[in-house]
Parts: sequence; C-alpha cells; structure tokens
Amino acid sequence: MRHRRRVAAPFAGGCIAVGQNAFIGPFYASGSAGGSFGSAGGFVVPFRGGGGELDSVSCTGAGDCTAVGSAPPLYVTESGGRWGPLTLYTGGTLLAVSCVGASECTAVGSDNNGQPFAANTSQAPQTITFTSAAPSSAVYSGSSDQTYTAAASATSGLPVTLSIDSSSTSGCTISGVTVSYGSGVGTCMIDANQPGNSSYQAAPQATQSFTVSPALLSIAASSPTLTYGSAPPAITASYSGFVNGDGPGNLTTMPTCSTTATSTSPVGSYPTTCSGASDPDYAISYTQGTVTVTQATPQITWPAPAAIIYGTPLGSAQLDATASAPGIFSYNPAPSTVLQPGNQTLTVTFTPADTTDSDGTCGKITGPVTVSAGGALWVSGGSITGPLRSTGPLALTLCDATVSGPVTISGTTGPVLIGGTDCSGNNITGPVTITGNTGGVSFSGNTVTGPLAITNNSGGFLYSGNNVRGPATVHGNS
Repeated sequence: MRHRRRVAAPFAGGCIAVGQNAFIGPFYASGSAGGSFGSAGGFVVPFRGGGGELDSVSCTGAGDCTAVGSAPPLYVTESGGRWGPLTLYTGGTLLAVSCVGASECTAVGSDNNGQPFAANTSQAPQTITFTSAAPSSAVYSGSSDQTYTAAASATSGLPVTLSIDSSSTSGCTISGVTVSYGSGVGTCMIDANQPGNSSYQAAPQATQSFTVSPALLSIAASSPTLTYGSAPPAITASYSGFVNGDGPGNLTTMPTCSTTATSTSPVGSYPTTCSGASDPDYAISYTQGTVTVTQATPQITWPAPAAIIYGTPLGSAQLDATASAPGIFSYNPAPSTVLQPGNQTLTVTFTPADTTDSDGTCGKITGPVTVSAGGALWVSGGSITGPLRSTGPLALTLCDATVSGPVTISGTTGPVLIGGTDCSGNNITGPVTITGNTGGVSFSGNTVTGPLAITNNSGGFLYSGNNVRGPATVHGNS
C-alpha cells in the first residue's frame, strides 16, 4: 500500500525530501516543486533505487530544506523542541538538522539497520530579570562620584553580562556590576545579556534605565538701597547650588538682572529680578530682591557772605544759599535787616517742598570756609567740603557734621565745641590743628583721619572718646 505524504516547496526550483522505498531505508530526493514523486520531471531519487513515499519536508529558508523519511515509523517533533521517534530505535549517526524556529527543528539520521533515530537538537528558552532597583533620584554632581550596584539573573541560572547601552546620554559608565554616574544629565540605560549554551537559547536582552536630573540652582537678585534722586544701582545675581567647582562662568547663558526703580521713583520698595539663565546641567529658579528708595538729604551750598558797609540791609548778595532740592529758605537775621557794625552770624534753615522724598535734616557747605575775627560758625548735622580756617572768632560749634579738612582753629575768644555735651561727635579728615583758644575747648566723640594737634588752649578743656587714625598731640591745655 502506498501512503500519500506532503511536500513543502518554499521556493521555485528545489526541495530536499525524505521518504521510504522498497529497500526499507531512509532516502533523500530532490526535485522541482510541483513534480510528482518518482516521476519524470519530479523528484529524483539519487540512491537506493526509485519509488517510495515522501514523509516530510522542513524548510528554513529559500534554497535550504531538509526532510525526514524511512520505513515506518516516521521521525516527528514534540513540544518544547525535543525530538521523539515513533519507534523504539535510537542512536546512530545524525546526518542533518534544519530549524524553522526557536523550538521547531527537523533532523535526519539512521542507525545500522537503516532506521531513523531521535535526537535532542533544540535549546530551551530563558529570560533575564533585573533584581536591583535603579536609582530614583539621581542628580547631576559634576563628576562620576555616585554609584549603583546593578544585578540581574537569568532563569537558566547562567551568568548575565551587564553593559551600558549606546543610547545612554548621561555619560554613565560600568565596571563589572558597578554603574558610575553624575558627570552629566540624561538617561543611563543598562543592557543585560545571556548568550545561552547547548541547552539554552540566547536570552532576549533585558534593559533597565534611570534618569540623571539637573542639579537645583537658585539665583537671587540683590537688594540695594537707593537714595531718592540718585541713579539706580546695578542689580547683581547671587547663586546657591553650584556643584563640583562650577560657577556663573560655567552657565550656558548668564542671567540678566534689573529693577523697576528709577532716579525719580518715590520713597518706597521696588522689586529686583534676574532671569534668562540657562544650562542643561541645572534646573534654575529665581528669587526676587528689593530696591529700597530712601529719603534724600538736601545738600545746601552757601558761599561765605562778602562784607557790607554799615547801613546796607541784608539782601540776595549775602542770603544766597542754594539746595539740591526745591524748598524754602529761612534766614536769621531776615532779609532787609540792617546789621550792627562788627562780625555777625548768619544762619539759614531749609525746608524741602517734598518732605516725603527729602528729609530736610542737614545741609552742605562748599568751602573753603573762613571764619574771621569777630565771626562765629555753627554747624549741626551738615557737611563742609574744603578747608575750614577760623582765626579769632567769637565761637565755633561742630555737631554731628562731616568735615573735609584741613581744619585750623585758633584765637577763639568764646567756646570751641567740637563734640561734647549735647553735641554728637563729628567725622573729620585732617590734619586738625586747634591751638591758642581762650574760651574753652571741648573735643569729644570724634573720628579723625589724619594728624591731630590740640595744644595750649585755656578756659576749660574736655577731651574724651575720640578715634584718631593718625598721630595725636594733645598737651598744654587747661
């Protein structure tokens, strides 16, 4: 009885087949697809005679087929890719193997009796699983000073090889199972591979990845003070969060800082801001600052009045003080006053028109200032720029004033009060010379930069609490 068998032809022009013939042995045949077995133009049996039946054909690709056949029983595959015969005969020599998939193969062989045998020619599958948890809060640190121990295992129990995937962007590296990271921002992808062996197929590659995030960088705008009417100060940035020696110069783009305050902004508070900084290694946040606009102190300039002839009333030639802010001047003695002969003391009080933005507390005298015999000088809370020379005046008082010297005071017949009881000390740039005064001298609580000489004064003397930054000569006073 002849039995019909199937033939698979993966390509036009040829298959290799196996069947059984009258000689009760395996055979091999080849021929073109579509031909009948053993017929002209069909499969040609190259040995063991002609005829027989085709058992099976297995093709791994165009032009590469292998088939199995023999006297009954035939050679078949079982689940899991293991070979199993339909006879009890095993052993012999394996002639050929062809695999159409990871777990489906066909083999050809025969024993000494010409019977097919079974052979285990397939490999069991395996998978890889990472057993370690990737870092969840990796942050840029500027160097590869952070490490992570990676671990993965295969279901086969075979050793797993770890490597860094070429798609990683953070610059991470691996040595054995130790992953080093932190030198850059981006992803770190770890590949796990197991190539398999005679019993196990190569495992599908497993991957594990984590992200190295930018470091946090805070940029704060400065908070300067601005005197009303002055040019706004430059707003600068301060930084917190740079790592590994980085600084502002390492940023891809530096921040720009500004304020809404101007020279005409009224007294009050105005925001300062910084923005625009960028760098891939840092997540940047900003903190606002504040410009505090304070009241301006009007600067009063009053040149020393020229002498007048008795009977001439005071006028604009003598009462000609000016101020750096609008306001009202009040003179004592008042304008149009006719002074008595001799040296007289003139005073001025300035009240600014804008008491919100100007404090109206003190003035400025631009020197040189000369106090002649019979005259007097009283300054409280103001400033004198230029030399101050006083020779033979009736009195001289400086309280809470700033004086740019040199300062020379001599021959005063009344009190010389330069800091003391009910009179705050002064800041004086010397040299300072106080000598030959007869109405008493009080020099207390002052800061003097430069040489100081207080000598041969009478009428009472007080000297205490001074900070003299220079040589001081104090003697002969009573």
